[in-house]
Amino acid sequence: MYMISIYADACEGCGQCAENCPVNLLSMEGDKAVVSGEPTECMGCETCTSVCPEGACHIQEI
Repeated sequence: MYMISIYADACEGCGQCAENCPVNLLSMEGDKAVVSGEPTECMGCETCTSVCPEGACHIQEI
């Protein structure tokens, strides 16, 4: 089981994580990415971490 989190201070609002999340768990709220669903619904694919140029997306195995 995995959990996604976004470090808002690092997020520059490019939206790549939200556009590429295969389970639509991320969205944009203003100029920041946010977890818009249950964080533990993350499937751990690491797509968000690979497309985020600022390293704001973090996946943790729980």
